[in-house]
Amino acid sequence: MFLCCPITIVARTTGPFKPTDNILLDCGATVAPKLPDGRMFLTDKESSQYLSTKDDAQVTSSNADLPSPLLLTAKVFPEEATYSFELRRPGFHWLRLYFYAIKDSKYDLLQSTFSVSANQYAILHNFKISNATIPVLKEYLLNMNDPRFVLKFSPMSNSLAFVNAIEVISAPDSLIADEGSSLSPVNNIQGLSKHGYQVVYRLNMGGPLITPQNDTLGRTWIPDTSYLQDKAFATKASVSANAINYPEKLTPWIAPAAVYSSLIEMAVAFLRHS
Repeated sequence: MFLCCPITIVARTTGPFKPTDNILLDCGATVAPKLPDGRMFLTDKESSQYLSTKDDAQVTSSNADLPSPLLLTAKVFPEEATYSFELRRPGFHWLRLYFYAIKDSKYDLLQSTFSVSANQYAILHNFKISNATIPVLKEYLLNMNDPRFVLKFSPMSNSLAFVNAIEVISAPDSLIADEGSSLSPVNNIQGLSKHGYQVVYRLNMGGPLITPQNDTLGRTWIPDTSYLQDKAFATKASVSANAINYPEKLTPWIAPAAVYSSLIEMAVAFLRHS
């Protein structure tokens, strides 16, 4: 859908979302990182009660150019490792896993291959980092009705598993409706709230990068520019984020005002007829 003029949605306001479960681990860290959004991650020592494994190690990077301090350390697992969390509230949770293949003289993380499961969900299978310079964030929205959340890292034979940081955070159940419609074939689908979902792309159309500092659910929204094949066919339009208000069934939990304040519309096509 293309909008040709700015609009204001008259609505109520909603406060920031306060997650019941907010488990943040900086794996391999000896000192808590300082993040721009102010979130507090636990160090290895502070989070040791969650981990069960026969063997593990820590690796550290001195690369000051990394985009996040969460990528400066990693936990390495030569054997299967399990993190167990007791959830205080059932329902949807964000699971975010950070991966960056730190160079180490003993452990070659770039060659590691492993699988990851989260309770009944097989979220990664034979996972392998393909680029040593690009950090990877794997993000999921999982419906966790079991109060015990088990996150298992399983290295392949003669390989390793590793992770730089872990987030397990309560999410509003209203993010996923139980019923939806498919386009081809046209049909109603029920039971959507019983499944788990992986975030593939989260784009802010026509707008800037939105970091967790500006999203009450700690999400990152990437500008769409690099995904637009021909920029000549699209133009940007925007209003102030302060002009955005939310109707009764729509809140900033779905998307922050900065997402709604910009858009991409079809550029005017000039056709020459002969």
